[in-house]
Amino acid sequence: MKKLLLTLVAILATSVAFAYEVGDYIYTNSAKFKVISANLAPALNSWYGADDVDTWSVYAEEDATPNSIQSLDGSEGASLLYTTIEIQMGSTYVINYKIKGVAETTSSIAAGAQNELNAFVTAAPSANGVLTGTANTDYIQAAGTNTILNGEWKEVSFSYVNGDTILDGSSRYLNIVFGRLTTGTAVADIEVCEVVSVYDTRISDKRVDFISKLLADENFQTDKLGAATDPAEVQELLEAYEGMKEVGECDDEASMNDFMATMNDAVEQYLAQSSENLADMFQYIGISNIPKVNRNPGLHGEQYGFYFNGDNWLHADGVDYLTKQIQGSYANNAGSAGLYSKTFPAGHKYYVAAEIRNANCDKNYNLTYTLEKNVKFYIGSDTIDLGTIKGEDYKKVYMISELKEGETFEAGFWWEGSTAGSAVHVKGFEVREILQEGVLSVRDEAERANAWNTFKAQWDAATAQRDALLAKLGNTADYPWEQDSLQRAYDTWNVYYQNIIDSKWIDADGNDTYVASNDQLTTWATQQGYDGEETYQLVRNFQWANAYVVAQNQPYTDLKALVAETKSALARPAASNIDTDEISALLSEAERLISNVSATSQYDEFTENLDALNEALLEVKMQISDPDYRTPMPIIDGNFTAKTGNIAGGTTTYWNGEGSGWVSYTTDAKAYFRVGAGDKDAEGEYVYEGVNRAAMWRGWTGNPSGSLTQEFTVTKAGRYVFKCQAYATADDAKVISGVRKVNIAYTDSTYYDEEQQQEVTVPVEVSRDTVYQSGVFLIFGSTAEETLDSLEIWTAGETVANYNPQWFEMYYDKKTDGEEVLRFGLDGLSIGAYAQAGIYTYGPNAYGFGSVTLSYGGDPALWEGWTPQEEEPITIQDISNLIDKYLNQEEGNGGITVTDITDLIAKYLNQ
Repeated sequence: MKKLLLTLVAILATSVAFAYEVGDYIYTNSAKFKVISANLAPALNSWYGADDVDTWSVYAEEDATPNSIQSLDGSEGASLLYTTIEIQMGSTYVINYKIKGVAETTSSIAAGAQNELNAFVTAAPSANGVLTGTANTDYIQAAGTNTILNGEWKEVSFSYVNGDTILDGSSRYLNIVFGRLTTGTAVADIEVCEVVSVYDTRISDKRVDFISKLLADENFQTDKLGAATDPAEVQELLEAYEGMKEVGECDDEASMNDFMATMNDAVEQYLAQSSENLADMFQYIGISNIPKVNRNPGLHGEQYGFYFNGDNWLHADGVDYLTKQIQGSYANNAGSAGLYSKTFPAGHKYYVAAEIRNANCDKNYNLTYTLEKNVKFYIGSDTIDLGTIKGEDYKKVYMISELKEGETFEAGFWWEGSTAGSAVHVKGFEVREILQEGVLSVRDEAERANAWNTFKAQWDAATAQRDALLAKLGNTADYPWEQDSLQRAYDTWNVYYQNIIDSKWIDADGNDTYVASNDQLTTWATQQGYDGEETYQLVRNFQWANAYVVAQNQPYTDLKALVAETKSALARPAASNIDTDEISALLSEAERLISNVSATSQYDEFTENLDALNEALLEVKMQISDPDYRTPMPIIDGNFTAKTGNIAGGTTTYWNGEGSGWVSYTTDAKAYFRVGAGDKDAEGEYVYEGVNRAAMWRGWTGNPSGSLTQEFTVTKAGRYVFKCQAYATADDAKVISGVRKVNIAYTDSTYYDEEQQQEVTVPVEVSRDTVYQSGVFLIFGSTAEETLDSLEIWTAGETVANYNPQWFEMYYDKKTDGEEVLRFGLDGLSIGAYAQAGIYTYGPNAYGFGSVTLSYGGDPALWEGWTPQEEEPITIQDISNLIDKYLNQEEGNGGITVTDITDLIAKYLNQ
């Protein structure tokens, strides 16, 4: 029996003609080759292991393909069927065979695995057909995994270019291995042919088929004026292509690439007669340059020009397709992916094309292209059903539809989903507009929208500044000086403003009338006779006039406000116990100046009286201050607007310019400060008043020792109040706790300063009375005292919301009159030897404070038993009433200013 089987194998292997002959073409998954040699694979009876009749047998069923062999035992101990073929350096080979399984499965290239179908190259023939060693060192992989179908033959092809210099020596051997095939699996027609790579006409065939559909589409056969388009050049090239294929002139890759480039150019010229290519309006339409995305539907949106619905959308770096993928048996729900633009208007006809394919995806992310799924192509709310998509080759389709009013431009594929591991790939997007007579093109409309938005923003700004100027013109009660400057500015610049009104570029509701051209809109200020590229000049001219008049009238405005404040202070009961003769005289002089103000500027006289009254009022307020009537103290940059950015590793100071003193930042390598705009919450609102803040931000690198402080000088005895908002945050615990005292002992340390060329003495901290565990502290108090008020703004054990700011007040009681330097800020107190061993090695991510104010609160004895007075909440009606009073007040009656209104609005918003 054994001898008979071997004889049958030999007869089949030697008498049947090979499937490929010299000159034939072989197609692999990704390339096309031309055969230049006979089959190099030996007959099956000479393969190693073929004589094991317990494992392999001639496949003899009725539908058997000639030259077949069948697995009789796919168990783990079964022997291999393998062969070794010497191959030449610099040559290309194609390995081709057919296989039919008893159950659909995926092959393996791992030695000893079930359904091992492998091919690999070595410097010497493989011993026993077993793959050993390290890839790209001991062997080069020439095959990959593949699907074995159930009950039908499938052709499998791999190509290998023998040009690698990885292996030692000049010899190369191709080893082909079949092992542990599932019992009943058959293989046939095993061939190894030397080939040369040629142009893959499958690519051009699909492109030509797509072009033929475009030529037949009525949307492209007439231009926007109704005249017939000319397809002659494209048709001639299509005929030339068919002729080249017929005589076998499509092999040369360089020539065919040039020919197809000519074809594509001709198609673009044909389509341009009736449509406009809009691909350049999508920066990432090529997909490969999109930043990587991982399982985040809707991530791209407007930013990248794509929009996803459904989960599991992925994009790897550098690949030219989007994919919706999940492995194994997990469900991949329905979803869509397409181009997205908010700037593409409704009422236009759009052509969109793209390519799609789908596949099964096993738990190891191996893809097999046998999955059949329903796919729809859509533009806006219009869809076409593509039916089922199957196969490794992408299917390219296009659709033309008019976007409906109220719809946002979305165009792409909807995929029905799969209950098991799967993948869908989308690529090759094209987008055009079908041009229509009397309809402004999408590109022109987009350019107009940009020009209009620029113009409108400047026009609105000019209108606001013009209205502000008109509100001042003639308002001598608030702006007695420089009325003639206002009139000259209005007479000069309103001419140009009125020219726009008269030209009817803009209607009464502020909308585009489409009278002005895009060029006129873009250069509207230049059209009015301005020189250069200053398109914002009209805004600046009105703005300059407003600012100039406000500045020139500032002493008058401020003096009126100061008179009202002084009267309020003198009316307090505590003022009856102090000498007010000097301030009363100054107040009388100020009121005289105000009541007799002239149209001619009295800037210097009002400024002199303003400074004197301010100085006197400060002295009075300091004497009558109490918990309910605190005197504001000068502070530098309480909301940290003078400096922004990060500061790390050292000390940085900056001068505000308007205040007196320095703001100092000092930090070690464990922390740095962020200074500038405040953080926002989930709704996009700033988390605390003042918008700006300074924060110590140190990550999880250990407790910081940095500090951020400001110093200022006071002279009068009494209570000083430091008020701010502060926050802290961490992933595990965040709390803002109460006040505690920090007793610090210092000693003098002297060193020689090379830069100053002299001895310098500085205080050095030597001890504290409390061992701190963790946290950064708000501090406030005297720099000369050993005792500071300190507020620990973070500690473990309680959790509150991230960046949850709270208001805090800290007090310092100055004992005697005389100069004393106070200090406030953030201080990283829990450092070095002062931290308890093993406790709170790491602190939270950030600490910050802002909205800082300083005030004088008078005698501390007045605060005993004091509770804050409940204020009636400010309402919208209160604001409305104040505005009515402002608008209806008579000269000399009321003294309400715009500042009073804005202050009340600010209090309403912040209460």
